[in-house]
Amino acid sequence: MFEDISEKLQSKKFIKCLRELDKKYPQLKMTKDIDLAEQYIEKDTIDSAYQLSLVPAGFSFV
Repeated sequence: MFEDISEKLQSKKFIKCLRELDKKYPQLKMTKDIDLAEQYIEKDTIDSAYQLSLVPAGFSFV
């Protein structure tokens, strides 16, 4: 699930937030999922402007 969101957002801030949650709640064992999500960000930089346009205006993970 994280990888789908990451691919669309192309946001390192999103990954940073996930990593903080992973440190706070290690029992959830999200590290591998977060690593995969980070790879999705790095893999698709060409279409990032288009994909970001799919995020509704005013939407924020902060």
